[in-house]
Amino acid sequence: MPCLPHDPSIFLEDETIPELIEEFSLRLRRDSELRPLLDRMIGNHWFAFEQDLIAFWLGILLQERPPEDGIERAFASLPQVAPAEIRAFARIFLEASLACFPLHAAAAVTELAGRIEDLLLDAFAAPEPGQRALRLERAMVEIKAGAIFR
Repeated sequence: MPCLPHDPSIFLEDETIPELIEEFSLRLRRDSELRPLLDRMIGNHWFAFEQDLIAFWLGILLQERPPEDGIERAFASLPQVAPAEIRAFARIFLEASLACFPLHAAAAVTELAGRIEDLLLDAFAAPEPGQRALRLERAMVEIKAGAIFR
């Protein structure tokens, strides 16, 4: 039962992150506004999507290096996502966190998600597609390097 490095008062059970991702995934599937985008991005590969998210969030929350292929696949789909959809993903992640964790733990987890959201929204604020691609690449590097903990 590891604790969160950025908040040692919060301990994670082995099933905690998979439960969070399952709740997040269920809420995404029910969201009528995001569903067309998700059908294009994920299609019928929800299991792989969920496994990538579990590995990604275990890496983020335990400050271990997230697996390369999962984050690469996630970022490859981002050019088709709009800023409003990034905000919707963040809102749904917050709702799933509140459903799975006590308030203090949900706040710690969603704080990190908020930092990722900020990096992505900054990338989407670029006026030109080339600049957006460079900012998305920088965001991915910062997430991989653990910069969201600083």
